[in-house]
Amino acid sequence: MFIDSNFNNKKIISYFEKNPPLTTKGAVNYVDALRKENGIENVRKIAKKTWINRNFTKRQSKDFYKRYKKILSTKDHDKRIDRLTWIGRTYEARRMLPLVSKNKKNLYNAKIILRRRAGNVDQAISKIDENLLSDQGLVYERLRWRRKSRLYKTAYDLINPLPNNIKYEKKWWYEISIIVRKLIENKEYKKAYNLIKDFSSKSKDLISESEWYAGWIAYEFLNLEPEVYINHFLNSYENTDHNGEKAKSAFWVARSYEKIKNIELSNLWYKNSSIFVTEFYGQLSFEKINKNKPLITNEELYGKNLFSKEDINFYESDIYKATELILANGTRKNAKIFISNIIYNSQSPGQLQIIAKLSKDFNRPDLAIKAAKYAEKKNIFLYHYSYPSLKDYKIYKDVEKELVYAVIKQESAFDIKAISRVGARGLMQVMPATASKVSKQLKLSYSKKRLTSDAQYNVNLGSYYLYSLANNYDSYLLALIGYNAGPRRVKRWVKKYGDPRKDNVDTISWIEKIPIRETRLYVKIVLSNLQVYRQKNQNSKNMSIFSIKN
Repeated sequence: MFIDSNFNNKKIISYFEKNPPLTTKGAVNYVDALRKENGIENVRKIAKKTWINRNFTKRQSKDFYKRYKKILSTKDHDKRIDRLTWIGRTYEARRMLPLVSKNKKNLYNAKIILRRRAGNVDQAISKIDENLLSDQGLVYERLRWRRKSRLYKTAYDLINPLPNNIKYEKKWWYEISIIVRKLIENKEYKKAYNLIKDFSSKSKDLISESEWYAGWIAYEFLNLEPEVYINHFLNSYENTDHNGEKAKSAFWVARSYEKIKNIELSNLWYKNSSIFVTEFYGQLSFEKINKNKPLITNEELYGKNLFSKEDINFYESDIYKATELILANGTRKNAKIFISNIIYNSQSPGQLQIIAKLSKDFNRPDLAIKAAKYAEKKNIFLYHYSYPSLKDYKIYKDVEKELVYAVIKQESAFDIKAISRVGARGLMQVMPATASKVSKQLKLSYSKKRLTSDAQYNVNLGSYYLYSLANNYDSYLLALIGYNAGPRRVKRWVKKYGDPRKDNVDTISWIEKIPIRETRLYVKIVLSNLQVYRQKNQNSKNMSIFSIKN
């Protein structure tokens, strides 16, 4: 909403009562309008809520505080700075220090120093009142600081035992999962298991993930009774609604029963996992119990019609016309924001299919994939749009084109303009340094600009680099790790965990030992993409997902 002189206070209030403000500016305008209409004492509750829960610019915070300081308490300031330090807004938090409780000023100052990794952290901590040293936010910041400093042993000491009733559970889980991985690397399996099994959460997703971890550690590294790890895997399965996690948990339940020779229950759980045919573990399970059967029917692959009579009217709606207009004339960024909102508010499978087709027609396969991914969460599969290809571009001749498509889908969702936070660019998310090196090998001139403007140039470099990795390792699995995490890590992990190309190494377990979460997920997603592309393109060269060894 754009507010100008034509908007009186009543109009502003009426609008925001129907449409709660999304931005800080909107929230402040709402509070100001209420104050002008009803007086400052009558906006006490909403002014406090806005101050505590909104992120302000320096100017905004100064102006808001000036207008409302007489109804804002020290307790409100403490709540605000506590939230700001948790979410890492340290500059905004620092501006709050003069307003907080005297006995807590040193506490919050230490948290800010720890988060910014500034000097004299020990000195800052020494100034905190002894009764505040167990403050959960302080323990978290110290844990994070030690983990980033690679002081894993003392980081573990901070969370053994874990604090009760933890706030910001996802932040805690991120740190805990890294410490658990380090304990596993150091073969301290019992410590890792005890730490993970004691983690509690209000989030079903985090419960599912922690239960799977506990089950995997018990299965893989500890001599515990089968019912222990089976129960962990079952709890993981019951606490997630995500297809990939369902497939994974069910697979490991099946594998656990297979380990104790209970073939009936093993097959039942492989069947439960195999439902999720686009997921890595679903595909493994499908192949276990459905030898030589296609993952997906041709009708599903090539565009099953999901339209209802009501969906036909969508073509005449203002939303459809606006979507068409912004795809034709808007910036890529604005189109992405607008269409993402349309996708998340879609009313039917047919509408999602219409948006996916429209995006594809306007050469935005990334938005078509986005619509298809959202549909998949509702168990609606738009394979025709979620697995696009590069018919107009040449791929390096000695690399399997389906592998290239699988990589591009995960790397950029076929968005030629994509640039990652670390600087990888274009369709195949090629790093400039890698592009420079590969361009010399191919005797091409190097151009950073062309990585995001010339799709063929990007694919030339990326597909050749992928080929060179696959050729060097004679393994798609190791090639993908090299592509995502770098060849040095391939060498390090093969040395540490064994060579997954050898028959005496369990490849599935080896993948789960990859210590970097992003890479662990990456190889599983790309390998599962590969299987769908192979079937879609009727490539029978190597249809088995168990071919990940080579």
